[in-house]
Amino acid sequence: MDVTESEMVSALERGLIDQDSITSRKGFIALQQNLRTLFRRPDLVATLAALKGDQVLLLNSGCEMTHSCIFADSHHVPISAFSGSMFERAVEDRKIVRISDMMKGSTDSALEKEIVKMGVRSCLIGSLYYKDQCIGTLDLGSPQPGDLGPMDALLLEHILPIFSLAIKKALDELEHQVQNVIRENCTAIHPSVEWRFRKAAIRYLENVRKDGTAEIEPIVFKDVYPLYGVSDIRGSSDERNRPSKKIWSII
Repeated sequence: MDVTESEMVSALERGLIDQDSITSRKGFIALQQNLRTLFRRPDLVATLAALKGDQVLLLNSGCEMTHSCIFADSHHVPISAFSGSMFERAVEDRKIVRISDMMKGSTDSALEKEIVKMGVRSCLIGSLYYKDQCIGTLDLGSPQPGDLGPMDALLLEHILPIFSLAIKKALDELEHQVQNVIRENCTAIHPSVEWRFRKAAIRYLENVRKDGTAEIEPIVFKDVYPLYGVSDIRGSSDERNRPSKKIWSII
């Protein structure tokens, strides 16, 4: 009895419980090796993408991965780079996108051209969802054209949920860091402007990732005018203060 598939799926589940499995180089290489064994392809290349605001955080074996953080250890790409690409199609259609040969398919986007330069010819892309919200993608690539077929797509669909949980856990940890930056550098903020402080905190983490040290940027709202107003029903106060009348009924 061949138990390779069940054993490798179990190994992936155990490995993805550990946060370092996707944010450390050693952990990601072990994860990729399990995927190679599961799909029976020794040259398979895996790439994880997490969606955070207007950025896409890419994780693969080529990243440095020295901070054990999905933000600090990933390659950041603007979400606009996914526009019109096969990755966007995978997210919108919510199903596995299979490209038999990248050289013969549509490679108009800069992201797809970059994948071709990396030597990937056959590709599978699955979208990662958590509570009906897309939080990322999982991409499996092979240097051989036509190498990844329909059966591989079914196998990828089977393991997508465990990768979704791993990405959600990493994004929650990133959100915790963002909130720490806001608490340490800002006073209490109103929920209506929290988005601006979150954006500044992410830029702060980005600068720390690049330079090692940074200061949070000044947060200024230009051309904002406070509006004050009250509403009342004319005569409501008089009516409320008027003595109540008792109505007697004689039967």
